[in-house]
Amino acid sequence: MLTMKSFGVTITAEAETLGETFPFVTIPSFEVLAEGVREKLRVEAILYSPLLKTREEVPEWQTYSIANQGWLSKSREVAHSSPYTNFNPSDYQTGPITPFLFDVTEENSVAPSLANSEPPYAPIWHVSPPPFLPNLINYNAAWGAFASFNASSNAREGIFSSVTDLSAFGDLLITTKHHDAIHADFVDWVNDGSKSAFDHPHALFNQPFFEKTHDDTSEIVAFLTVLLPWDRYLIDLLPEGVKGITCVIKNDYGLGGQAFTYSIDGNSVSHRVESSILNIV
Repeated sequence: MLTMKSFGVTITAEAETLGETFPFVTIPSFEVLAEGVREKLRVEAILYSPLLKTREEVPEWQTYSIANQGWLSKSREVAHSSPYTNFNPSDYQTGPITPFLFDVTEENSVAPSLANSEPPYAPIWHVSPPPFLPNLINYNAAWGAFASFNASSNAREGIFSSVTDLSAFGDLLITTKHHDAIHADFVDWVNDGSKSAFDHPHALFNQPFFEKTHDDTSEIVAFLTVLLPWDRYLIDLLPEGVKGITCVIKNDYGLGGQAFTYSIDGNSVSHRVESSILNIV
């Protein structure tokens, strides 16, 4: 996604203008910048995570994040006034961010990252749209998507993750109820037999960006992560009246890879989940 690479350049330029040094960078205008990118790419969320390369940086980062968490309330104000977001201030849970870098265990309990993982760490900092739950902040994104982050670091380019169940992560970013509402803005999934919109295939796209503006040989200092639902890219793909086209999205992840089949009829799509057909209009 060239747009995400350009967005990373914008953040680097903003940091240089503000006189800030990675990883200790806060972008006051992040939501203003990101909401237009979200709409252009038709993705559900964009997350910014600075890269902490040693354990010694963790305490300093935690102190920094606590002192600079005011960006969250400002981003929520921007989102409330935006034509792209339909949430009321009462939708948001108030309270402080998580004061320490953390992972989520298989039992969905919270644990300090130093107990479960090794550096580098990638604490979630800025999020667009701003999260309903402030305790998402400082979640170690590299823990939940290590393979994708590692591949992006090695390639020094943006990399898609496999299609994966994001419901546990999503509950930190947004409640299932509100995620369903966002998904309903572009598909009608209510009567499709799925338990929630998280049943539709979702993936992450991790884009590294660099310490120096327009210098891809400089040090990787942070990641932008996009949360995207694949069915959104198939809506309105064909003109009305063109029917009966089957689209199979595949990747080579794991031993057998992954494949997801969609039937496209004009501007509507049907996706098969197990024995159910999801009718998306």
